[in-house]
Amino acid sequence: MAYKKQIKLGVKFSVKLPNSREQEFEVSDFNEHTFDVLGTEITNTTSYAPPEAFVVDKTRGIIKLVFNDNIPQATPLEIIVFGIVAEKKVTTQKKVLFSDEKVQAIKDTPKSMAAWLWALVKTSVAAFIIASLLLFFIKDTKPGAIINKLWVYINAAKIVEIAENFDARIITNSHPVYKTGTFLEFNKIYQKTFNTEENLKGLYAFVGNDFFVTKDLIKDDSGFVLQDREGAASYCAMMGGRLLNIMELKVYLAKQYANIENFLWPVALRPGMAEWSETKQSFYDNYWIYLKKDKKTLNIIEGMPTKDGFISVDEDDFDLSFRCGFEARTYLP
Repeated sequence: MAYKKQIKLGVKFSVKLPNSREQEFEVSDFNEHTFDVLGTEITNTTSYAPPEAFVVDKTRGIIKLVFNDNIPQATPLEIIVFGIVAEKKVTTQKKVLFSDEKVQAIKDTPKSMAAWLWALVKTSVAAFIIASLLLFFIKDTKPGAIINKLWVYINAAKIVEIAENFDARIITNSHPVYKTGTFLEFNKIYQKTFNTEENLKGLYAFVGNDFFVTKDLIKDDSGFVLQDREGAASYCAMMGGRLLNIMELKVYLAKQYANIENFLWPVALRPGMAEWSETKQSFYDNYWIYLKKDKKTLNIIEGMPTKDGFISVDEDDFDLSFRCGFEARTYLP
């Protein structure tokens, strides 16, 4: 049996990042604590996201830590592993935290969303009638033809179709991940690191497919934060996420330019600001950036080849905007 380093819950210990990025430990006081999931914190640096902790053997108190890919091998780290008790539904004097009325309201959210969109359509009918009279007189002109084509696409049936297929949680920013002990614990770490009372939930938006994206490009008190690629990646790690890869940028940003759902989309697209991706272009330190319509950056690198609105640049040559995201499985037990 291979030797496993002994640790205690809530007590700091030192470790160097192993080549495999995974390491098992024996928790000597494992059975002396009651918890639902394990959380971790790196205490000697704020540059990296803390490792994920998994219980391997409850009887022997064996746990496994899985370290982030962004941490260089052999990095000396000081870590605390602690138990987290998940939130429970509380009943006091027959007052239930989630009443029947609230539960039903949550169940009815998709229906309410469709009803709201349909109401929007109905309130637009009067304006449409007036616009139709105008179109009658300009229908044979070029502007009239363009407007008529637009109305064929943006019509009541299309709105209702979107309402039926649209995940209402995207509007309400509701998801079980926000209530997990791991997310709530990391929220405390974030508040301490940035000395703020702002909550991570207020910064992120649920965008479907169990994926979350910051509602806007990252800002601080002085405006949008500009970093080189490595700095942007570290910043996202401190915010509980990571940079988006090319496919995620295409799905959650690029396609929104063309879709009617854009007026419902909770993420600011910022078409005039290029932003980093986490996708490497080559063996060298070149990464793809999502250029969009950023004329300022385009002028600097004019002549370089682009691919679907993306362009490859050296990660040290540019300080650009960025946004962060994470998968629900990052925090779900």
